[in-house]
Amino acid sequence: MGRPGGAARPGRSFAAESRRNCPMTADDPLADEPFAASTRADGSVLITYRGKLVTLLRASAAVRFLARFDGADAAAGQQLMARVTGNFKRGNERSGRKRP
Repeated sequence: MGRPGGAARPGRSFAAESRRNCPMTADDPLADEPFAASTRADGSVLITYRGKLVTLLRASAAVRFLARFDGADAAAGQQLMARVTGNFKRGNERSGRKRP
């Protein structure tokens, strides 16, 4: 049976594949390409932000992501990874202590 998503190979990293022809500007928060994605042998996709794991996509979500990601340029890839990870930097994380 083929790999989910078609052309993706296990262990392939998608970080900064192409910096040429990148329409991002210096004031854009995604200009320095903080997101990176890599695939595992089981077909799941790991998305990291500045080297820290943010999201793990499995099954159909991984297939959909890889289908959209293949052929995307650097800017579109960063936008896609930002959308897939959601709003993870806006205070919605819980702290380790119990709240009253």
